[in-house]
Amino acid sequence: MESSAKARGTGIAKRSPDYIEKKIDEGKAVIALTKGGDWVGFCYIETWSHNEYVANSGLIVSLTFVKAALLKKSNKLFSI
Repeated sequence: MESSAKARGTGIAKRSPDYIEKKIDEGKAVIALTKGGDWVGFCYIETWSHNEYVANSGLIVSLTFVKAALLKKSNKLFSI
């Protein structure tokens, strides 16, 4: 994720593995993989004011998939 951000010339807020694990455990993270298991991207959300507000944070997309048409909507779920 860090190398992806560096390649784009953008910064990234580094988070500890424990912090990311907590987001995943809380259901506040998405790890995107292809059907073949290739890593596509990762995102987590931040909430505040007793979950009244939410913001996307930590969105990282693999360079392989940047500018690619990735998502297809199917039954209210997105698949790659």
